[in-house]
Amino acid sequence: MTVDGGDTYKYVLRLSTSIYGLRQSSLNWFKLLFGALQKKGRDFKPSQVDPCLFIRKDIVVLTYVDDVLIIGTTKQSISGFIKSLKEGYENFEFTEEGTVENYLGVMIRRFIKNNNRSFELCQLFLIKKFVELVGLTETVGGRDTPVGLPLLYKDLKCLKRKQSWNYSSALGMSSNIQGSTRPETSMDVHQCARFTNEPMLSHERDIMRIAKYLARTTDRGVVYNPHHERGIECYVDADFAGSWSKADADNPEN
Repeated sequence: MTVDGGDTYKYVLRLSTSIYGLRQSSLNWFKLLFGALQKKGRDFKPSQVDPCLFIRKDIVVLTYVDDVLIIGTTKQSISGFIKSLKEGYENFEFTEEGTVENYLGVMIRRFIKNNNRSFELCQLFLIKKFVELVGLTETVGGRDTPVGLPLLYKDLKCLKRKQSWNYSSALGMSSNIQGSTRPETSMDVHQCARFTNEPMLSHERDIMRIAKYLARTTDRGVVYNPHHERGIECYVDADFAGSWSKADADNPEN
């Protein structure tokens, strides 16, 4: 940016507002939103686990830059909260997208059966994009499991890849999918991630195995069955079932 008739060595421009695309713009936006939610009368508190999650007794607000998901106990409480932001000194402008059926690429489906409520999260479009990236289709012969034997290691035979698709891009998509809606693929995705710098034929085939597994169930995802008394129960396999066979712990190839 230049100033007509000005000496660039003597004059500088001072911004009176953030410009989209600057490094500090997202931080400035978060500070504004953070202060607005904590203002007296709104009284939200950020989660100690996730600073982008704000909690009040009757409302939960999840933020992702300028995409906001609002969950409340009643429609009246949500409407009142939105009104306070629109008419407050911040003068926020909203584009309401309606009910939660799609958020950041994740489809949300709700089920009610015998007074039991559950919901399923899936990434239909991202899975299709991932499958197409590696050159497959949804009709390709699928796999019953995302991982098989032998476990991945540095390919000592140095068999080069046969496909031209970008390994890092495919891995990034599969990592997003496993972290958001398909946790059963975690072990294989993490194995493939170890060889991003120099992937060989065996690593390429493993990425394609994940794609073949997901191609059979593109519209399925993780299902949550909320329980008011037990809350969330999580069971973790700390070593990702990596002890199928003995290996030398001092060998860097393992």
